Amino acid sequence: MRSTYEQSKLKLDSLKRYVDNLDTLNWVILQYSQGMFDGKPTLDINLTEKKVYDYSLAIIQLYGIFENFLECIVCAYLSALSKQITLYQNLPETVREHNLSLSAKLLGNNFSKYDSVTPEELVRNLHSCFDVASDSYCLNITAFRQHTSNFREDSMREFLHNAGICNVDKMISTNKKLKAFLGITSGESVPLSKYFEYLKDLVQRRNIVAHGEMEDNILSSAWLKQYIEYISLLMDSIYDAVLDTYYALMIKNGSAKYLGQPIKTFGNSIVGINSKNTAIKVGHILIARNAEGVLYWGKIESMQINNIPTEEVTAEQAVAIGIKTTFKVKQQYNYYIYWDKYV
Repeated sequence: MRSTYEQSKLKLDSLKRYVDNLDTLNWVILQYSQGMFDGKPTLDINLTEKKVYDYSLAIIQLYGIFENFLECIVCAYLSALSKQITLYQNLPETVREHNLSLSAKLLGNNFSKYDSVTPEELVRNLHSCFDVASDSYCLNITAFRQHTSNFREDSMREFLHNAGICNVDKMISTNKKLKAFLGITSGESVPLSKYFEYLKDLVQRRNIVAHGEMEDNILSSAWLKQYIEYISLLMDSIYDAVLDTYYALMIKNGSAKYLGQPIKTFGNSIVGINSKNTAIKVGHILIARNAEGVLYWGKIESMQINNIPTEEVTAEQAVAIGIKTTFKVKQQYNYYIYWDKYV
């Protein structure tokens, strides 16, 4: 999941660099087209037309990055989930229901977009899910990629809900950076639709461009960078929603090891706690849960035993350790340790 998120952010960074250079590039082209550079060939380029093409490329690419991120993060989440939950009947009910219904839908659809899977494979995978004699199963993860429209607020929500990720609204509306970007002040109550206005407009612009129509109101480079920043923040919220759902399930099935409440906390980022014969390493994930069930998490940045730095605590040890993490810790939280290569 992390690699999917990071790769999508790198694509956004690449697009932003492209947009950053547009104004300078257009200035250089203007000089060439006016023969300002002695001995250099002139260019026959209409800058007004070029700006339209630059705008179109940026809009199509930006929406494409976002759509690809949504599809891939859901697939990565389901893949990680199926590796950690070994019995099909222990998967969330929503995932099991949609594994069947979306598989049936895909069987009835044109396979051209999903040529990596065959009807025989879909049926074989479904059989593995319902075969009580089998000691393994295989989700039809490709079936969860299906959607019939561009991702706006409602279609995005439905797409994530199909995979059991139902907390995205909460993560979006509590993202402080996103709220600041949108000019929503602390404590201000706004309709949820406010958080999706940029996305709605981006989809409309994408559809105009994709159908070969001319957009009268093209965005400047500065505004394009605003849209890129918005999509980046929206992706952050969606990734947090995926992790929140995943970690809650890992706590429920016991994959996240329970450490209990701390002996003491130090400042905002250090927890003193007993390791309880749990293997813990720097780089593992420390998860905290408050009394209302809200989760917080972050990487373990460093550890100490008796004020001596250590990289690892073994499962044979039950010792008091100091753990420095990346989120704000509190004494009343319950803490868990989690690590796997899929997150």
